[in-house]
Amino acid sequence: MKKNILIFIITFVVLQTGIAQNTFSTVIKHNLDFFPTDIIETSNHDFLIASAARIPITSNYVWKTYIYKLNPEGTLTDSLIINEEGRISVIRKIEQLDDGNYIAWGSYETDQFFNYDFWQIIFDENLNIISELKTPTNYGFLKFINTTKNKHNNYIVAGTYHTDANQVIFSSFFLKEITPQGIILKDTSYLLDGWNNIADICYSPKKDLYYAATRSTLSTNSSREIIVFDTNFSIYEISSLYPDMLMGLSPTVNFVTDSTFVLACNYRSEADEKLLGVYELSDKFEIKNHIYIGTPSDTMWYAGVFNNLSFITTDQLFFGSTKGVKWVEWPNSPSYIQLDCLDENLNIKHEKYYGGDAYYVVHNVLASHDEGCVLMATRYSYGNNNIKKRNIAILKVDANGLLTSNNNQINIPIKNAIIMPNPGTNYLELYTGAYPSELQLFNINGQLVLSKEIYNESSRINTEILKSGTYIWHLVKGNEVVENGKWVKTCQ
Repeated sequence: MKKNILIFIITFVVLQTGIAQNTFSTVIKHNLDFFPTDIIETSNHDFLIASAARIPITSNYVWKTYIYKLNPEGTLTDSLIINEEGRISVIRKIEQLDDGNYIAWGSYETDQFFNYDFWQIIFDENLNIISELKTPTNYGFLKFINTTKNKHNNYIVAGTYHTDANQVIFSSFFLKEITPQGIILKDTSYLLDGWNNIADICYSPKKDLYYAATRSTLSTNSSREIIVFDTNFSIYEISSLYPDMLMGLSPTVNFVTDSTFVLACNYRSEADEKLLGVYELSDKFEIKNHIYIGTPSDTMWYAGVFNNLSFITTDQLFFGSTKGVKWVEWPNSPSYIQLDCLDENLNIKHEKYYGGDAYYVVHNVLASHDEGCVLMATRYSYGNNNIKKRNIAILKVDANGLLTSNNNQINIPIKNAIIMPNPGTNYLELYTGAYPSELQLFNINGQLVLSKEIYNESSRINTEILKSGTYIWHLVKGNEVVENGKWVKTCQ
């Protein structure tokens, strides 16, 4: 049923020369805990958002689907609640059809406890439901889902079911081929022991094969794999390229040419270094290029939860992550939305940090038609009477990662560099895409007490010689201060 939802939105807009680019910061507040699951840009350049709200029912909770439509300026223009019957219903993925309508997939709870149907709905541009299909699965709740399209213009839907943790079989994944009319042509499930998740899938027109990135393993050779399926959904090949990679919540995989694809994920080395990783691989699984982002530290990066890398042109790859968080569901310290823009050789073109004023976790990254990017994250108010309630923050930035506003009532800060930990003790770590540059540290009397040339995206700087106290730092590139802030040193 369609409803107007009471939400709170702040929108900032800037039109730039050349290609007109809208940039905005929108926070959707709800009286319930909720999180985003997907975002698409429509043919009219609106943004359609799928989200789920946790609604208390007696001593338990149920999840409901909320869909929002934002115009190109970030203003809410329409909304929809699907299902109000006290059952769990979550839409995980939305696609726009050629006729302007939308098709979406998710889970819908049946009359039996922890038993769900595969749920498909088609709705029009005014968010009126046209058709609905529920298919029994007997496997559990649909936790992850992603899609790609094949040469027949059909959707290949890949997802993972999670069954009740008390059962022997904990999860399973599936592949479905679905026409734009919503007809299921093929349906194959893989029911296995353990934590078996397909996080993303892409299509190779050259080979007519599907490449799926997993969070787990189908064989015993690797902790994470890429599984290749043929058009009948039979396993064609399994690649165990990254035994040391921690794939994180959701690795993202996309073809960038006819014969190469990129894989974006978390990375954990044999030395237990926790970094971000982007790999370029051939369709024969040869590693052609890669980049690691960050340095080992006492903070941790998480690549975007559902889709972390998006692009329209291969010279503008947008990779989103969360910086400074150790637990993604309920963080307990302020964190940053991090955006790295990479060129076709995986060099960092620019790196920006948004936030630090709240507890953010990045969920989705979407390249927009105007060469900009949309970042969608949860925003959590930790410590607020122990109430666990997340809002949704949506940032639309331009091609340079900029978010401009003349409205200072509420603003999500944007930075070219950050220093962590803060407060710190005998070292600090500087993260920036603005290098080569120089870090300058001043005491409260304005005296320069430390300077360091910066040549990399991340640098660890020894501060043992400094006394405890508050310092002002400047990052200087050329003759310009590109970022500044305070850093506090405390006793060990």
